[in-house]
Amino acid sequence: MSDSANERPGPSPRTVFAQGAFLCLFFGSLAGTLGDRLYQMASIGAVQLVFEDASKQIALITMAGVVPQFFLYPLIGSLVDNVDRRRLLWAIFLTKAPLVLLFIAMLANSDSPQFKDYWHVVLALVFVLSVVTVPFGPARASAIPDVVEEAQQGISASLIATTGLVSILGGTTLGSYLAARPDIGPMRTIPVAAALFVVAVVCFRSLPATVSLRNTQRKTQEDTQPASKPTAGILLRDTWDGMGYCLRNRAVLALVVFEACFWVCAVAYYVLHEWHAASRLHLADREKVIHFGLGLGCAGVGLFVGALTVGKFCRQLSPLITYMPSFLLIGGAMKAILTTSGQDTAGLDGALQETTAAANVSLARGLLPWLFVLGLGGGTLLGRIDADMLAIVEERMRGRVFALKGFFFTAALLGPLMLFALDDSEAVRDAIARMLPTVLLLAAIGAFILSWLVDCAIFSQRSGLEPPGLAERIAYRFGRLCSWLISKLYFRYTVVGADKIPKSGPVLLAANHASFLDPFWLGCCTHRIVRYIMHSSYYRGIGHPFFRALATIPVDASGTLGALRAGKQVLEQGGVVGMFPEGHVSDDGQLQEPKSGALFLAQRGGATVVPVAIKGNTAAFPRWYKVPRPRKITIIVTEPFTIPKDASREEVAAATDRVMEQIAQALEMPPPPKTKVERKRERGEAPDRNAET
Repeated sequence: MSDSANERPGPSPRTVFAQGAFLCLFFGSLAGTLGDRLYQMASIGAVQLVFEDASKQIALITMAGVVPQFFLYPLIGSLVDNVDRRRLLWAIFLTKAPLVLLFIAMLANSDSPQFKDYWHVVLALVFVLSVVTVPFGPARASAIPDVVEEAQQGISASLIATTGLVSILGGTTLGSYLAARPDIGPMRTIPVAAALFVVAVVCFRSLPATVSLRNTQRKTQEDTQPASKPTAGILLRDTWDGMGYCLRNRAVLALVVFEACFWVCAVAYYVLHEWHAASRLHLADREKVIHFGLGLGCAGVGLFVGALTVGKFCRQLSPLITYMPSFLLIGGAMKAILTTSGQDTAGLDGALQETTAAANVSLARGLLPWLFVLGLGGGTLLGRIDADMLAIVEERMRGRVFALKGFFFTAALLGPLMLFALDDSEAVRDAIARMLPTVLLLAAIGAFILSWLVDCAIFSQRSGLEPPGLAERIAYRFGRLCSWLISKLYFRYTVVGADKIPKSGPVLLAANHASFLDPFWLGCCTHRIVRYIMHSSYYRGIGHPFFRALATIPVDASGTLGALRAGKQVLEQGGVVGMFPEGHVSDDGQLQEPKSGALFLAQRGGATVVPVAIKGNTAAFPRWYKVPRPRKITIIVTEPFTIPKDASREEVAAATDRVMEQIAQALEMPPPPKTKVERKRERGEAPDRNAET
């Protein structure tokens, strides 16, 4: 396989939906969340029929559905990790189905004045249903890896995340429509919600047995060992451990921040959308309803497209190139929408009023593409969060981490709701409309920093031996172009004999090493991707995205065996490996005694050996200097050769000395001491099999 091998295509929604277990989880989640929105909208519709100004009652119903989650989410994660999640999921909706039917008795007289006397019972029932629902989110999310393969977890998490968005967008619209119809009303909407809960029960009961395995048993106990019944003490201890785990994991905290930002923006814009149509676009009542529906529809399509796209490619694409653009898309679209204003039609005569109203409607229709962009950014952001959570969180901690994420989700919902409840004036909404897009655009910088942490947590756990994917190849080409331009302008960089490097097949570039910038200069001498072996501790650190862009190969410090195996695998894939036979940066610029490990690697990997002399590196940036000096750098590519696969240890050592002699001749300096193996051979001594390689 060449270094430009095609990236393996990611999973598609079709392949994911072809799995029965995922279908059960998806449609169970969709039915359950949609049922929640329907009974909530039926409750709101009932109070709107009775109270002239129902804004206070609607706010209380909304708060009753959110506040319990805010307080219970931090405590519920350990329960999710310690119980059979399949049973937990269907038990939640089996409990909610009869509870929600109690609304029918309460709403039977919703059109009578007596309803005002006991409407608070409706509020209490909403509160109880919210309490029962709390474990659902963490249990559903932590079950995803149990129903799909690892390669499909990204797109599966994105699809599951969209079920909540469908409920908010579609469930709110459908529930409002059903509750407002005279022939249906709140009472007949409730049975629809109960039926959806029954569908959820059937779906969740059909989940595979893998979902039943407790998260705390994973990697700690044998699957066949019976689990002990969780006690209150165990749940509290696990809750504390989960909080500590989340606080110590910077990538988890970064994803929690992304989740909170998304929902703050979603709730704030949802409130501002209707206000903007009335106060800024000056639309009539009928046109406001149409604009509201079309706007949510365009945003919903964008959400789906963004979530599915990022879910399909999240295993290949770095978080660095998804989260920051998401904030830019959301902020830019909000700014374009909320800064658009129409002309007030009040006080205008008939003909002029109609013309102005038509212009306002046309202006509103022109905002629909921006609403799609807004949804696209939101889908890209939300669709990736759960996928990245699953990629970095330990299996035994799934429930607790998703519960913490749920806590910040409810906090993000409560913030805007309380703000608008305390002060719903025109001035407040106008200030938020002007401030929010700017804050989001500025937050893109912070998103880049946080996504760097997420990138390190996800990709540093991989072997690093895979052929560079599309994103890595693009990053490498861009980095090589920058390195070449800087080297050309600052170091007067030139290459002599570049045509001697094979354009395909395995190649080992062996060069002298007198500067820390040698890998950059060596990588610029060919258009092929040159990969270097480096210590894995650097690869797993904060600089990981940078090293991955350079296509480095991480190895442990357990010896040379791991490095040789890693390099051999890259060469067998048809790649190019850059190595420095001296093993370390020279102190004085003189050639040092080489080690034969590099040539041993070329022999095992069947690679062409290309000795390369880097001239001027000591003068430009010697080991002990902190700032490079503008000195000329010349890359001299010498004659390539190959090593037979059946070559002896002594022949490999002789080939190593040949490399250093060719480099010394190109640099016009004396050759270094020969390898230990070659020196013993010349003295007639038996080779030491433990000699350093």
